[in-house]
Amino acid sequence: MPQVPSHTEKGLRISLSVVLIGMVLIQSSWFFTAMCLMAGAAFWAAAAGSRRDWLIWIGMLVGFALFADLRARMGHLVNPDPYYLYVIQMETLGGLIGVPTTWLQAQLKDVFLNRWGVLDAVMTAVYISFFITPQVVVVYLWRKGGPFPRYVAAACLLFAGALVVHFILPTAPPWMASNEGLIPGMERLGIQVLMATSPTLTEGGYAASANDVAAMPSVHQGLTVLAMIAMASHNPKTRWTAWIYGVTMLLAITYLGEHYAVDGIVGAGMAWGAWVVAGGRKWPGR
Repeated sequence: MPQVPSHTEKGLRISLSVVLIGMVLIQSSWFFTAMCLMAGAAFWAAAAGSRRDWLIWIGMLVGFALFADLRARMGHLVNPDPYYLYVIQMETLGGLIGVPTTWLQAQLKDVFLNRWGVLDAVMTAVYISFFITPQVVVVYLWRKGGPFPRYVAAACLLFAGALVVHFILPTAPPWMASNEGLIPGMERLGIQVLMATSPTLTEGGYAASANDVAAMPSVHQGLTVLAMIAMASHNPKTRWTAWIYGVTMLLAITYLGEHYAVDGIVGAGMAWGAWVVAGGRKWPGR
């Protein structure tokens, strides 16, 4: 049975959770607004959950915030000399095929579904769902007795591994390579949609969380796949939904020009590896 916190301990937890929520809110961006879901869940766990659940939640929240902050800070260190060519060679199979982003934008630009920019908006919404869906999965697994500790541990492993690769191998995304003339021209469609929707929130969120040369691996794809693996592990009926959502996210990050397809594939592979490693020992459960 979960240990019920005392009134004093509960008060201390709630106080720290409020401080964390305040730290998130003062960032005033859509990125950190999405993180408020995690802070809110930490508040909930602080008031009602066991000590173990609460500590995992707080660790996940702080780790995610530190990860975003480090990525943004690293951009100033590595932006002057990012890598372009190796990922282009991987993406095009050594020049045998074209760049998928360029092909997708050319093929889908004038289709009926994209009349008035509908497809662009839908793909952008899928892209933005990254900041919400994994957090919703965390809450679901925690409340339903799913592999919650394993999911959180795997996410921490994924963040740590990606951060190391981003520092050692700062990789430019397709839109940046296009701006440099290294691949055929393309548009950064997601940013265009977001700027047209809310320039202020977009600029604030971008400034708070963006590291333009952290394309490889795609944490966007990795954390999405990890969330879907955890859901399918707990409830096999969601397996097809998980597959569809994961593939749609890969399509979105590629079509919008934010990542190469190979970035997403590597991110998904790292997510699976993190899930396997996190399951290699007996993580404390609820």
